[in-house]
Amino acid sequence: MQPVTKFFFGLLLVNVLILNLIYVFSQDGNIRSLKTENVQGLFAKETPVPRPNSVASKYSKAEVSSQKDTNASGNLRKAHTKVPTKESIQNELNAAKELLEKFRDHKAEHLSTKSPFEINPHKLLGGYKKVPLAFYKDGSPKRPNFNKANFHLIHDADYCDRVDMFNLENPENMFQEKNFFTDIVKIHPRTVVIDKIGKVPMKQYFNVFGTGKYSPYTEGKKHHLPLTINNFFVYYFGFHYRHEIGKDFNCATQMYNRIPGHEPMVRKDLSTDNFKSYVKSFGEKTQCVPEGIFPQAYRLYNAEECSAFFDIINSEGYKNSLAAEPLQYLVKVGKDSHRSDGVFLLDGNKTKAINEAFNFGKECGYKSESLIAQAYIANPLLLDMNNKFDFRVYMLIASTDPLIVYYHDGFLRVALSSYDKFSRERGTHLTNTHLAQNKFNEAKAGKTVNGMNETELMEYHLWNFTQLENYLLKNGKTHDKKWLENELRPQFKKAFVHVVKMAQDSLWKGSNVYQLFGLDFMLDENLKLWFIEGNPNPQLGQNTQKAANIINVMFKDLFEVQYAYYKSRMQRLKKVIESVQKEYTENGHVDYREWSSKYSHAMKNRLEKEYAIGKKNTWSIVMDENLPGASAYFGSVPEGCA
Repeated sequence: MQPVTKFFFGLLLVNVLILNLIYVFSQDGNIRSLKTENVQGLFAKETPVPRPNSVASKYSKAEVSSQKDTNASGNLRKAHTKVPTKESIQNELNAAKELLEKFRDHKAEHLSTKSPFEINPHKLLGGYKKVPLAFYKDGSPKRPNFNKANFHLIHDADYCDRVDMFNLENPENMFQEKNFFTDIVKIHPRTVVIDKIGKVPMKQYFNVFGTGKYSPYTEGKKHHLPLTINNFFVYYFGFHYRHEIGKDFNCATQMYNRIPGHEPMVRKDLSTDNFKSYVKSFGEKTQCVPEGIFPQAYRLYNAEECSAFFDIINSEGYKNSLAAEPLQYLVKVGKDSHRSDGVFLLDGNKTKAINEAFNFGKECGYKSESLIAQAYIANPLLLDMNNKFDFRVYMLIASTDPLIVYYHDGFLRVALSSYDKFSRERGTHLTNTHLAQNKFNEAKAGKTVNGMNETELMEYHLWNFTQLENYLLKNGKTHDKKWLENELRPQFKKAFVHVVKMAQDSLWKGSNVYQLFGLDFMLDENLKLWFIEGNPNPQLGQNTQKAANIINVMFKDLFEVQYAYYKSRMQRLKKVIESVQKEYTENGHVDYREWSSKYSHAMKNRLEKEYAIGKKNTWSIVMDENLPGASAYFGSVPEGCA
């Protein structure tokens, strides 16, 4: 047997031994605290695997039964029932760990002679980690399929090795170029900015916005991704379900605008689950619980909360209150719904329908539909024509290793129908641009809507924050001339921190992933902010010049932020790799285990002085977990709550 074969065979035996010992030891409840993903499934089984040397491992069930029947004393021979002691198991476990460490040392010694000039040093230093399936399970589809390519791209198992080695030989590609892969080629704020600041090497292949279709001359052909790409900025939501991170794309020297595992932050059902767990996690630290940001919600797939909700809507008190407050709850579909799809006003007809569906609450605990009943904000702040509105603001998770989050102003989306709490028109109560389209179409056909033509209507539908502040000052709603800076933005930033912290365990930790989110909020007549929902793929049309100007600046500054972290990271990694190559040149070998910890530290995102973000950048940081304790949240989290 060859030495390498012996090594891997021995390593396999050691791992099997350790897993068996861990399981045996777990029967006494002393191993439950170990975070060993590979054995968690064993603990969940109701029927335990027989212990080594136990009766069940020596005899079949029939033999054991026969032995008991024929043994008058009911005792089996001790030779067959001897159970290892905790001490003996611990000794064996320690010996196995020591043996495994020797194998690791042997592996390190074997690797030490590998040339960082001939083999991708990012891999030798541990720069690649596979995205576990758990970070795909809440998306659509539930599992990745890397055999099913899209965009006519070739799956290339060696792509990342070639990209990383190319960038080591051509560092100007990392520090001077902005080369994008993007499927967005239609005139759009994203593409306007990308065309100004960088290049799109494969731009000619795309001709249909967001569909992945190609221009006719490429139809039926497949293409290699260029090595020069350093930023994958895609509209198609499932790109990493078809192309494997760290293999087919998004190499150590690239970045990607999707975060695997982000779904629990934006799906209505999972975000509600997270919020409930988040509140419980603080225990008696009531000062840490985010107050008033999240409307009260009842999960109708949770038996206890479902029963409580039906007790409320079928009570005499609730029925008597409907005359004055006809709309008190919304029912939302928990997943796969955005832009007001799957949001229902719980009026009399819908109340009757949901009572019938749940048999007046008797079916609670037996229904698995992902439905949430949420308190309706019945006292919204109204604008000059008695119109309701909501906010769309933007959140950038610039890094998940560590978590770094930025905030950006957005718009007010103003309803184009006057607010009437007795109205059943959805456009009166729900305010997003998708619902306003019917009014735009009327105006486009030549009709006037609220005395406005199409251009005026589009301008009125989107207010900026300064317009709101001026309106509040003019109408005596506030006397603070810096209300935006002193009140509104701090409320948004505080909500951002809680939205991210609630879901952070679900986010894949990677230095080279980032994502833009659209978050929606409402303001009540007391100027209190309420979170509505998050959107992982916000629509960014530019129906007005005012909107186009804000969004174009937002994207330009977003890329400044991301390339600042990217160049800082590449600079640190380049220095580590150059030191490794120097050591190899001088000594003929390298201690990769020692250097891997330095590489790992260099990989974590933080800004270097040379790449500081400009003072005029319109994104403001709200969270940086490089900083200790509460200081990481810039005043949004009290001391003792971080």
